[in-house]
Amino acid sequence: GIVERDYLLWTSENAVCLTSLTEWKEKPVCVLFLVGGAKGKAMQEVLLDGLPIVEIYAREHSCVGLLGIGRKQWAKVLKPFGFQTEGTIFYKGI
Repeated sequence: GIVERDYLLWTSENAVCLTSLTEWKEKPVCVLFLVGGAKGKAMQEVLLDGLPIVEIYAREHSCVGLLGIGRKQWAKVLKPFGFQTEGTIFYKGI
């Protein structure tokens, strides 16, 4: 859990994001899940402001990518940020 530091909670004025370090396809990745917040503001804060910080954190922990699991509608939003769609799993190499 969060107390044991298995998950890391990221917050901003209008958004929250929970991350976890794991392996996917035998590679270390940082998983972004439980992203939420104010409608119309949360994803902007997570992607524009928070993503560069999460990428630094992931690299510092030897991750080769970011993994997001969510609704297929996110594909349009995430594509400009370098994510590829693999079903409802979104991946970005870093």
